[in-house]
Amino acid sequence: MKKLLLTLVASLLCLTGARAEEPATLVATLSSGGNLTPYYGKDALKDAYNDAKEGDIITLSSGTFTSVAMNKNITIRCVGAWPDASTDNVLTCIDGTANYNLKDNDFELKVEGVRFLCRVVVESSLNVTKQCTFSKVYFSTQSYDYSLSIPEKVYAKLDNCVTVGHLSIYGGTCTNCVLSGVDSRRPNQGSTPVTLQNCVIRDWKNYQSNYNN
Repeated sequence: MKKLLLTLVASLLCLTGARAEEPATLVATLSSGGNLTPYYGKDALKDAYNDAKEGDIITLSSGTFTSVAMNKNITIRCVGAWPDASTDNVLTCIDGTANYNLKDNDFELKVEGVRFLCRVVVESSLNVTKQCTFSKVYFSTQSYDYSLSIPEKVYAKLDNCVTVGHLSIYGGTCTNCVLSGVDSRRPNQGSTPVTLQNCVIRDWKNYQSNYNN
């Protein structure tokens, strides 16, 4: 009996030690120069971004990550913006302040498979056409009456995305999207017309527009 008790205690200690050594649930993996580096916790995205170089890839696990203001053109890949039918909660969320200031280089901003709990603002101070792509992204906030804002200097590509708040976009293509409103109020300032392909528009905004439908 004493031997059995000691065995049980030893087993519990082993299990406790194993749990202590388990990595955090939230994981951001940075792919840079052929190397993979993991970061853990709610600030994992921020930590990975700080070490990232232009053109690198950050892959996020499921869970909610704290956002970080970015001025590097990188790729962010996530597990999904909608819960998987076979599980309770398989999706990646980003909360906080999502400001992306694009640079003039050979790379573009790419964001795939994430649910933003905050409004997203894409900026560029350069008088050149930049590229940004959002694929399978859910923009869930209605704060400031819009979910996503992209200026006329940036050419945007939205594929299989949903916006709950207003979408402010001045040039680009939206394909297979559900949009709560599309605003292209400055069509005479050199912006490319917004092309909508197989999209559903909810709560149409009566702004001056320049669309190819």
